[in-house]
Amino acid sequence: MTPSNQFEKLSPELITMILTAFKSAVDLQSVIQADPYILSVFLQNQRRILLPFRQALNNLFPGPNLTQAALVCRIRHMAGRFQCQDRAEVEQVIKPVLTSSPRPLSASKLSLGALSELYGVLREADNFAVSYSKKAWKMTQEVVVRDPEEEELPSLPMRLPLSEAESQEIQKAYLLFDTYRYSLFFSTNLVQDYGYEDSVHSFHIPWKFIYNEKLLCIRAFQAVFVFLFKEYEGILNQIHYRNTGPPSLPRFANNDDWQIPPFIDSPQRDRLQFIAYLCSQGYRQLHSFRERSSISQDEHMLSLYWKYQALKKDRRSCPMVVGADLEYSLKIICCDTGRGHEFWTSGAYMWDMERLEQIGGELIWIANDLRGDFDD
Repeated sequence: MTPSNQFEKLSPELITMILTAFKSAVDLQSVIQADPYILSVFLQNQRRILLPFRQALNNLFPGPNLTQAALVCRIRHMAGRFQCQDRAEVEQVIKPVLTSSPRPLSASKLSLGALSELYGVLREADNFAVSYSKKAWKMTQEVVVRDPEEEELPSLPMRLPLSEAESQEIQKAYLLFDTYRYSLFFSTNLVQDYGYEDSVHSFHIPWKFIYNEKLLCIRAFQAVFVFLFKEYEGILNQIHYRNTGPPSLPRFANNDDWQIPPFIDSPQRDRLQFIAYLCSQGYRQLHSFRERSSISQDEHMLSLYWKYQALKKDRRSCPMVVGADLEYSLKIICCDTGRGHEFWTSGAYMWDMERLEQIGGELIWIANDLRGDFDD
């Protein structure tokens, strides 16, 4: 009997060796699902093939990050039902998860599907780290107080690759944000102003974290939130320019009318609220948004704005991040930040001392001082 496809000409042993050589379980799953013969070989050698993927997880997600990544996957499964639920129903589902201590994950028995989800989150976190680290490094340098009479120093280039410790901190921040952003459906606790001189015992933090330092977890969340906020703010400014610029620029509508998107001239409070809503949707939306064409970006942003406006109509059931008055807190953490706030929300605390020493100045003692203040 002749083989039905080219893969069947390969021995099961060779197929198994090829499958174990993949770097990501996402790619492995795609190949297995694409060919019946490869699937049959996988089912016969499943334990052997999955072993290296299971073993690699503890290195790819160092320390508690693996448990946090598993929580990201768990909540995403729950989030599929949120579109049909109001604020109270979402809170009833999500709040018990976010106020319970996360359970440590053992990778030794994870299925291919579970592994694929975790490797997918890893890919997202890696993409985030690339764009975030460059932006955070630029913001960190802007934190340094310089003598106004001195000549402005040029911005230092980002030294790549990130150290192991820095990569772990950025990954941790991404995982924390993508987990706890769902709390914004029913609480604005994580986007409120926590003074950098405050004690951890001076206010109530309801959420449970697998990491020890609660305030550091909140600062990690806010650092990612501020990054997304500034990215979306830049996108809205670009859309504004495209739609109010000279006629030679691409028009927003495919007709003879010059149509201005309503969010361009919206009041400041509405603009801040809309950007906060966009941030609550997570980094994946921003990443896919960047891959669109200019016209597609304009159209998609308009659809998101109409969705945001529709949610605002019922203040009792809409997501809290849409209905609450966040103007003051958003200005504090995203716009008019003070010295301590700016250090944390810029992501400066994630850098190794070696990197901070490139900047010098007062940044080193700010880092040491504030790190001490955030210990539980």
